[in-house]
Amino acid sequence: MSRSTRRLLLRNALSALIALDLLALIALVVNQWLVQDMAYAWGIAAVLALPLFALAGPLSDAVLVMADRHAGIPNTGEKIPGAGQ
Repeated sequence: MSRSTRRLLLRNALSALIALDLLALIALVVNQWLVQDMAYAWGIAAVLALPLFALAGPLSDAVLVMADRHAGIPNTGEKIPGAGQ
């Protein structure tokens, strides 16, 4: 799998997890504030969290860039610095 394909899959998975976490948080808050049934709370939360999926993309990009910067793992075919090669 190429690096760009792997990064795209990681970005989409991380964005989906962020959106799902926000969906669950909104559903919990709506359920506690409005004291409605759970299906009603999840419906309202889905409507409110759907636009947040688009905003989760830049956040997941920032997380992946930070992970790449601090990982110290070179790209495929690069020499490892300071390894005596």
